[in-house]
Parts: sequence; structure tokens; C-alpha cells
Amino acid sequence: MIDDYAKAGDMTTSRFLFDQAPEKDIGKKCSVPALQGFEHVYGDIVSGVIDVNELEFLVKHMEGMVRKIDRYVNNTKNLYSEMEVLNQ
Repeated sequence: MIDDYAKAGDMTTSRFLFDQAPEKDIGKKCSVPALQGFEHVYGDIVSGVIDVNELEFLVKHMEGMVRKIDRYVNNTKNLYSEMEVLNQ
């Protein structure tokens, strides 16, 4: 799954991966109130007001976020698999 994040070179792929991220906690720790609303930040990124290339993230924080997202994706995948088995 981490390889998918590394290959996100074009805007469409980046936007798809960003859409798949859990929305909670994205702006929770931000000290600027205007940046705490996910919809506002996402809208600014999509419209180009915020240049994601200029954002600085610590590698360990990004690795932690990727691990959390990977767990979320895997748990969701397992849940849907189990639901399919129950429906059969």
C-alpha cells in the first residue's frame, strides 16, 4: 500500500488517494482555526490555493499516518470480505 502513495505523481492519483484517507484527525492538531475544517483545506488544495509541494511534513509523522491509513484500509477490506462470506 505504501508504494501506492509513493507513485502518486499526477493530480488525479493524488486526489484519489487523498479522498480515500480517513477524514478525522487531519486538522485536529493544527493551531490555525481556519485550517481545522477538512472541507476548507481540501477545497483549497484542489483549487490550487494551497501548494502541497510547499507543505513540510516530518517523515516520521507521514510514516505514522501512512501506517494508520494502511491499517484502516486493511480493516475495511477484511470487513467487506467477511460481510461477503456472511451473505453467501
